[in-house]
Amino acid sequence: MRYRLPLITTISVFVLMIIGTLVVGLDAGMACPDWPLCNGQLIPPLDGLVLIEYTHRVMSMVVGFLVIVNAIVQWCKWRGHRGLQWLSLLTVPLLGGVALLGGLNVLKQLPSGFTAIDLTLSMLLISILVILTAASRRIQRVTKDENNQQKTSKQMQNHLYSSSLGTTIAIFVQIVLGGFIRHSDAGTTYFGENPVWGTPLVNSQTVAEWLIGIHMFITFLITISVMWLVFMAIQKKWQKGMAITLLILLLLEALVGLISLSTELAFAVVTVHLGIATLMLMISVFMASRTRLGTTYIILENEAKPTSEVNQVKKMGRYTDKPEKGY
Repeated sequence: MRYRLPLITTISVFVLMIIGTLVVGLDAGMACPDWPLCNGQLIPPLDGLVLIEYTHRVMSMVVGFLVIVNAIVQWCKWRGHRGLQWLSLLTVPLLGGVALLGGLNVLKQLPSGFTAIDLTLSMLLISILVILTAASRRIQRVTKDENNQQKTSKQMQNHLYSSSLGTTIAIFVQIVLGGFIRHSDAGTTYFGENPVWGTPLVNSQTVAEWLIGIHMFITFLITISVMWLVFMAIQKKWQKGMAITLLILLLLEALVGLISLSTELAFAVVTVHLGIATLMLMISVFMASRTRLGTTYIILENEAKPTSEVNQVKKMGRYTDKPEKGY
């Protein structure tokens, strides 16, 4: 129960990001040239691009409400854990920054490549929400025997942290760089096509080739990192399902990336490419968070609770001798 609010908020931000990608790719933002109204109306005729842009705006309000409520709940829940408390509060200005840049883009038509900043803030926001979800999900109810087995795994899981963190950083950089290539028209310059976003920010063939080359090199690093992470997860018997899912997404991402190049960065393919990359980032952040934060175990009814486990739960302010509900 305690992890559902940050989880729902995370999923909502992901959906909003995909809708936002559609808005940018289809230039639907100009279907409502004013803001916060749309064509001077609170509820305009919903057809064509107006429907996409208006859906994005409504979804933004829903996500804004969820992020604010989640920040308040997480702040109250993580008393004694200042890092998690401040992370929960940071989601509010991050969302505000994304909304501000979106509004400025509609009203002022920001220069080519500027939306890469919007994408960066969105990735930071979704990463923090995943961390909060992982932190809330780390409390598990187990039997005494299961607890002894988990202790052994817990001693080994520290070896996974550096691998999952490195993978997370590489995927994050890859997403931001890919967004910059897309929105600076470096991709169209590379393929010798007409710019999509007006005056291209990158109009040099050499610079475009370097950016594409760096993007592909980071993809190679991510591939090596994910394969190593899967090997470590299977060997240590920790987060195996997550690691294998990450590998499957990597294979899909590589396939979609090849299709993207062959179709010269077709909009629909690029949108799927970004969606899969974001899912990879979410999984890698979750794995890094779980390996860093560890897991707090609450022994089931009538079982003695080890002192270390009692102290951990007491520190979180939610200790009880009775079996807890909702974990």
